[in-house]
Amino acid sequence: MSETHPQSQLTAVGVVTGHTSRRSHASDQPGILLFPSVRFQAEDGRMVEFQNGVGSNAPPEVGEEVAVYYDPDRPEEAKLSWGSTFRPNLKLLPVVFGVFVGGMVLMFVAVLALVLWVSW
Repeated sequence: MSETHPQSQLTAVGVVTGHTSRRSHASDQPGILLFPSVRFQAEDGRMVEFQNGVGSNAPPEVGEEVAVYYDPDRPEEAKLSWGSTFRPNLKLLPVVFGVFVGGMVLMFVAVLALVLWVSW
């Protein structure tokens, strides 16, 4: 998925310096969200540090380089690209794959049983 951003915004490479945790109050996703703090160098040479406004339960790790979008007039209001904010949790991939395959097998067996039952 491509990302679009206003022409007035600049792009920089930032480094994650830490995380702040906050409790999620969403009823569909209770738990803790981590909001990354990022440091980057603005076009004018200033070092800017900001906390991303969007949290995740699988944020980029401390020390990881991330893509940053910022307005040159207000670099302290920068934000991470969506690709840097939301990362798949690769530890869950086998579980999701197993559930998917199990569901497909169950549907196949159910259709086969229905066909055999109707043909009798």
